[in-house]
Amino acid sequence: MNSQISNVTQMRKSELEQPARFLVPSNFQEAMQIAEMLAQSEMVPKNYQRKPFDIAIAMAMGAELGFQPLQSLQNIAVINGRPSVWGDAFRALIIGSPDLMDFKEWYDEKTETAHCMIQRRLVSGAVVEFTNSFSIQDAKTAGLWGKQGPWTQYPRRQQQWRALGFAGRDAYADRLRGIWIDAEAQDMPPEKEINPKHQPGEKLQQVLDKAEANPAEQQKALPTPFETLSLSLNDCTTLEELNEVAASIGEAVKVGKVNDSERKHLGSIYNNRKAKLEPQVDTETGEVTA
Repeated sequence: MNSQISNVTQMRKSELEQPARFLVPSNFQEAMQIAEMLAQSEMVPKNYQRKPFDIAIAMAMGAELGFQPLQSLQNIAVINGRPSVWGDAFRALIIGSPDLMDFKEWYDEKTETAHCMIQRRLVSGAVVEFTNSFSIQDAKTAGLWGKQGPWTQYPRRQQQWRALGFAGRDAYADRLRGIWIDAEAQDMPPEKEINPKHQPGEKLQQVLDKAEANPAEQQKALPTPFETLSLSLNDCTTLEELNEVAASIGEAVKVGKVNDSERKHLGSIYNNRKAKLEPQVDTETGEVTA
């Protein structure tokens, strides 16, 4: 009888220790249903509202780190193009690891340096220690010291995040998967677009802005394909842009969005614009002029 009571107590204790599994998808369809629902809520962070696909990806990333779906939305953010976690969540991932043997963070007043030490037991049974630090001199070298924002308001805290980030990724590279702490990501330059798209010219943008400002007349205000291409041709400032628009004209003709008369008119605009953009050669001196 006592054994039965002991077993029941142990089972209840085990159930209490298990994290709540609410809104945990078992397949992609369920994940998208949950994402669609959460995207309509004002309770999720603003950068996730009305963005179900971002929510689904955040949940997937969080699952790899051991987060529940709602934890993922509260603790994962894309900063300067890099998925990052808030510092407290990063620390929690380390402290909650079953193979963690020791964890210490401290600040050396004499050397003005933040330190972080992590001891982890490997599969082989060996205990390995990882220690990292970040000093004021390190911050100066990185161009961070005196930077407006947290580095001016909470410089010691920023040092501690750096030491924790370096030591944490060294010790738990297999679990943290290279994830950055938000404080680190904020100091990184934003990612540049590899293939920037050609932006609409000034005249075309004015038309589009007018349409957006008057939703009721949006369909009437939006230019026709012919008008769009005409404005785009006139707004080209390089031959490369001109050729891109010419390719778009060809596609529009193929699908019937531009008739033969409009095609001839666009061809005339193209030739005039090309003549202005092509470098001119002086027949007497051979010099090329813009």
